[in-house]
Amino acid sequence: MKVNAIDLYADPATDRTFVNEINKSDSITNFETKFRRRDGTIFYAEDNIHVIRDEHGNPLFYEGSLIDITERNRRRWNYVKVRSDSNRQIHIAKLGIWDWDIAFDKVSCMGYVPNLRDHSAGIHRKARII
Repeated sequence: MKVNAIDLYADPATDRTFVNEINKSDSITNFETKFRRRDGTIFYAEDNIHVIRDEHGNPLFYEGSLIDITERNRRRWNYVKVRSDSNRQIHIAKLGIWDWDIAFDKVSCMGYVPNLRDHSAGIHRKARII
């Protein structure tokens, strides 16, 4: 089954970007993009490729590797979402994340803590707001 390379990209504009980059530098590393499988499903891949040229400098073919990074991206997006949700929850609750360093007897707070600077008399004498 013959397949045109441009049909493998989920977004055909990516093929033009790829060709422009490879023509400028003869190699591409860590080029992340979306590809389409034969069954039509989309996956994310990292492309590492270089051009093989003839003795006159004309391109003969591209040689390289394509690594499926769909799961890696899914984990990264999940991490970003969880972190964003946590920050939003701290902000909504108008709380912070408090830490008491027992060894140095210091209390510190990260996050959104309203009006604590105005009410410092009620805070532990060694508290540090960061």
